[in-house]
Amino acid sequence: MIAAFNRRRKFDPMDYPRIFRFVMSSWPPYLGAGIAVEDISRDWRIVRVAMKLRWYNRNYVNSHFGGNLFSMTDPFYMLMLIRNLGWQYIVWDTSAKIKFIQPGRGKVSATFTLDEKRLDEIRQKAALGEKLLERFRADVLDEEGARVAVVTKTLYIKKKVSKSESHQ
Repeated sequence: MIAAFNRRRKFDPMDYPRIFRFVMSSWPPYLGAGIAVEDISRDWRIVRVAMKLRWYNRNYVNSHFGGNLFSMTDPFYMLMLIRNLGWQYIVWDTSAKIKFIQPGRGKVSATFTLDEKRLDEIRQKAALGEKLLERFRADVLDEEGARVAVVTKTLYIKKKVSKSESHQ
C-alpha cells in the first residue's frame, strides 16, 4: 500500500492537462509530424488534436501522409480512459483500423470524447473482473468539417484484482 502511494506521489504531467498538452505536442513523433494537441479538458473527457499540411508531412500527391493521420489519433482514448477510470484498471490498445475517405489537405483535426454514461457502462462491465474489449471511433475532419478518415480503436480494459480479493 505504501509503495503504491509513494509511486503516485511523484510528479505526473497528466495531472496537469495544460502541461501534458505541451509535452505531447513537443514529443518528437508529434513534433516531427506537425501534430499539435490543441486542448485537453480538465476532466480528460475531451481532447482535440490538429495537424496542418506542411512540406515535411505531406505525401507524394500533396495530401496528408496516412501514417500521420493515424498517429494523431493513436494514444488518446487509452490516456483518457486511464485518467477517468483510475489506476485500479488496466487499459491497453489491442487493435486499430483506419479508413481513408478522401485526401486530407490543409488543417485536419480530431476530437475525442468520453461521457459519463459510457464510463459507467465500462465500470459496471469491469466490476465482474472479466476483460473488456471496447471500441471507440474518431473522425479526422478537414477545415470544412468533411470526413477525411475514420479510426476505430479497440481497447482492452480490466479491473485490477487487489491482493485481498485474489485470496478469497
